Amino acid sequence: ALPWFHLSLVMLSVASDAFALMGPLPFLPQLCVAQYGLAESEVGYYVGVFTGAYSIANFCTSWMIGHLSDEYGRKFFTLLGLFSSASLTMALGFTTNVWVGIASRLLTGALNANFAISRAQIADLVPNGARAMPYAYLGATFALARTFSSGVGGFSVGLFWVEEFGLYMAPCIMLGIPSALTFVLVLVFLPETHANRSLSP
Repeated sequence: ALPWFHLSLVMLSVASDAFALMGPLPFLPQLCVAQYGLAESEVGYYVGVFTGAYSIANFCTSWMIGHLSDEYGRKFFTLLGLFSSASLTMALGFTTNVWVGIASRLLTGALNANFAISRAQIADLVPNGARAMPYAYLGATFALARTFSSGVGGFSVGLFWVEEFGLYMAPCIMLGIPSALTFVLVLVFLPETHANRSLSP
């Protein structure tokens, strides 16, 4: 039998990252106007920079984090990705300068390679010849989480707020919660999957 409990934790880490990646998109244009004070003519440009910042940073660092996970183990880097996703996504709701917000997205992408690491974890956990189904579920989990994340981001605008930070504090906190909860679950229940890596937690 496949180790579905441990595999589900790997998939949760990917789902949580989808929340951090896609969740802010529904309210980014309004955030740029209301919280950063940008002119409406500038919104398209800055939303494009926001959207691309995570992905370009992730592209630049995923290979390096993947290599380090081969050397030192997967778990530490999975936890790093979850922690950065949780903390920096929540912090986005408290930013009042557009470049600070963009920097938070860059850092979130740069420190998170969980989609790449998750495929290595599946290879660690599942014998060759039985990996097709876990890989299929991994892709489906990411797609489903992307769908729900946009809904959570959109519907939680103004759910609770502090006047100083406005309506967009709530969705950023809500979008960071899945990564925070998954961090705890992975920390407690997911063993190091890469054999003979004594430096991993």
